[in-house]
Amino acid sequence: MIKKKSKIKLRLENLKYKLLIPYGIRQIKKNGFWFIDIPRTSSTSIKVELGNTFGSVFSKNDVFEKTHRGFQFIPNHLPVRVMRDYLGREQWDKIFSFTIVRNPWDRVVSLYHYRLKSRLLRQDMGFREYIFKLKDSELGQEPFRFFGHYFGCSDFVTDENDNIIVSYIAKYETRERDLKYVAEKINFPELGKLTVQKATPKKRHYSEYYDEDTIKIIEDIYHKDIELFGYKFETKE
Repeated sequence: MIKKKSKIKLRLENLKYKLLIPYGIRQIKKNGFWFIDIPRTSSTSIKVELGNTFGSVFSKNDVFEKTHRGFQFIPNHLPVRVMRDYLGREQWDKIFSFTIVRNPWDRVVSLYHYRLKSRLLRQDMGFREYIFKLKDSELGQEPFRFFGHYFGCSDFVTDENDNIIVSYIAKYETRERDLKYVAEKINFPELGKLTVQKATPKKRHYSEYYDEDTIKIIEDIYHKDIELFGYKFETKE
C-alpha cells in the first residue's frame, strides 16, 4: 500500500511550519550556516549530527531509526532558492552554506530503494518500470508528487539563472575528504561519522541495475547534474 498524506494533515503541517520557520531562521543566522539537504546523499545522517550538536533547527523528524528523530523547524529538502528567500539575499550571502551531491545514476537507485522501504511505491514495482515512470511523469504527478523525488542535485543548488549559490559542494563519492573542510568551517570535527537510514542493499553496484535504455533516460533527465558536477556512468571495477 502506498502512503499518502491527507489534505487535512498537509494543511496542519503547512501551518506548523508557518509558525516555526521564523524561529528557525533566527537560529540559522545565529549559527552562521545552513545545510541544503538533497535526498539520498547521506543528508539524513548529516542532519541528525547537526541537530545533536547545534540544536533541533538543524535536525530531522522522519528518520527510520526512531532514536535519531528530532523536532523540526524547517521542512526537509528545501532548494537553495527557497532558503535564500527565507533569509533574504544579503543574509544568505553572509552565512556558510553547504551540500552534498551524488552521481545521478547512483542516486536514482538509492531513491528507488528508499521509496520501496518507505512504502511510497508499489512493492512489486521493478527498477526498470520506475525509470520509465520517471521518464513519462512530470513533477506533481504520481509517483513523483514530492519534488525531492524528482529534482536533480543541480535543482537544489542553483538560482533561477542556473548559477550555483551554495558556498561549498561536497561529493558523495569523496564524502569523507570533503566533509573535513565543512567540519573546519563550522567547528564540528566529528561531522560525517554517523550513518543512518540506509536503504540500498549492500554489495551491488548501481551499474548492475541499468540497461542501455535506462542509462540513456537518466542521462537525458539529469544532464544538468552530469554537466555541472562532472559525473558519468561507471561500471563496477
